[in-house]
Amino acid sequence: MPANQIRVKVRTRLARVDKSSFSEVGLPGVSYLQVPLDHDSRSHHTNMDTMARLLPRNMAQASVVSVIFAINTANRRELLPRPTQP
Repeated sequence: MPANQIRVKVRTRLARVDKSSFSEVGLPGVSYLQVPLDHDSRSHHTNMDTMARLLPRNMAQASVVSVIFAINTANRRELLPRPTQP
């Protein structure tokens, strides 16, 4: 299923994100970026960042994206490309 059918934009070049620590040691990492509703708020990654703040629609979309990625990755003939080392 193409990403654009579920309103997902694919980005390959990202600034410092959660997957960066994997890339730094040569492992492919995956990072999902969702609509930044309050991603940059003071509560992000704090004890106030709780499940009560999750939006069901966003969680459903993230689940579909994760499953599509997992299936496509599992069915690849070759390994995922490794990041280049500095």
